[in-house]
Amino acid sequence: MEDEEFLGCISCMGSNDLYDLFAVYEENAETYASLLETCFSIKVPNNLRHICADCADQLDKAAAFKDQTESSMAMLQNVKQTFAAEELHTRAKLLVTPSV
Repeated sequence: MEDEEFLGCISCMGSNDLYDLFAVYEENAETYASLLETCFSIKVPNNLRHICADCADQLDKAAAFKDQTESSMAMLQNVKQTFAAEELHTRAKLLVTPSV
């Protein structure tokens, strides 16, 4: 079966409503195979070509969740850095302000 193509979903092994993992669909900017690699570090071999609609929907949600989390973490890191910079600036002002 090494060179044979499995005609089912690589995730649930179902055979209904299959999508090609390597095709770019209108609603997606990248293939399902690249989403699997991006989200889960799963490299899909060429002889496994399909994902069913239900699993594709779960993968889309996982990718959106990953993007949302990465965006939120970057925003929180930016807020933390801004706060730290403002605190340093305030402390520096206290050190150079003459006391009366």
